[in-house]
Amino acid sequence: MAARKVKSYSGIGVAKRSLELIELRAIQTRNFLNLPAGRVDALGAVVRAGHCYQHLEGLSVQAERLIGDHARALVAPPRIVVEPKLVFDTNRHAELRFAILHELAHLILHFDELVALQEKAPSASRCHTENSEWQANVMATSIAAPIEMIVAARSAEDLAELAGLPLERVRFRYARFEKAQQSPLPILDYIDEQAG
Repeated sequence: MAARKVKSYSGIGVAKRSLELIELRAIQTRNFLNLPAGRVDALGAVVRAGHCYQHLEGLSVQAERLIGDHARALVAPPRIVVEPKLVFDTNRHAELRFAILHELAHLILHFDELVALQEKAPSASRCHTENSEWQANVMATSIAAPIEMIVAARSAEDLAELAGLPLERVRFRYARFEKAQQSPLPILDYIDEQAG
């Protein structure tokens, strides 16, 4: 299997979305995909997305050597390509879970931008755009570590274990929760707590 040279979309400009809006999309995605409480099965989430989102029909995950990336979301046909080193190294399962959820987040949040990018070069204008990687990171972490899991965790390390994600991926989410404990809760967190 030859390594695939992929066009790097790292940090493409996309429409601005607030942290709260991305978290809301993550809640909606969990509900729409009917993901069970607890640790998310990333491959199961991909299969469900391929059945639930019309534009992602037939979505699959493939192991294929990549140059310069650990994983990549592709749109025609929709698929997530993952570096085999992540798949076969049992010490990297948390990183693999995050990579798959991160690429799924791109396909949910940025599908139209990815299609446009494949058709032509991205616009140099960034006046109303922001980094797509930040958005996908926030959504992937929010899908894997919903508020009820954060409440159950006693630390960022505990949250990483519960969610099955690398520690560095959950630190921001847990720190935000701790800060919310010291001040009035953002409306989304309040809604989640009332629903529980």
